[in-house]
Amino acid sequence: MDAVVLSPISDNPAERTLMDSIFVHRLSEDSANVAYEYTFLVVGIITLLYLIFVKKTKFFPSYDGAKLLGAMSETAGQAAYIIALAANAVASAPLISSYCIFSALWAHIFLKERLSKKQYFAVALAVIGIIIMGFFGGD
Repeated sequence: MDAVVLSPISDNPAERTLMDSIFVHRLSEDSANVAYEYTFLVVGIITLLYLIFVKKTKFFPSYDGAKLLGAMSETAGQAAYIIALAANAVASAPLISSYCIFSALWAHIFLKERLSKKQYFAVALAVIGIIIMGFFGGD
């Protein structure tokens, strides 16, 4: 697959960031997705080595099992995010946008957080925005 090469100055604001102009336009979409995932893998390995060898942190599977499950879930979520965007960004954008709603919902259920009227209003606006993007956002 050939790399897409665009001019450094693009009409799309998302393509005008410094890092995009340096790296992204030199990579194919598949290579950019793999590089994105490997970046998190490398940072995770470096952090783990730092914790083990410099900070002398000891990990106990029985005690740290929830942390391990959370880390694996985050990794799976990042992979699903990249796959969804690569497959059909227009269809996946409304679903990806709903993370803030689920964060508020899970905080209410599991952490017993109470939302104020302003926060409920903000969640309602987010839901309305996602519905508008889902039904009317396509061409």
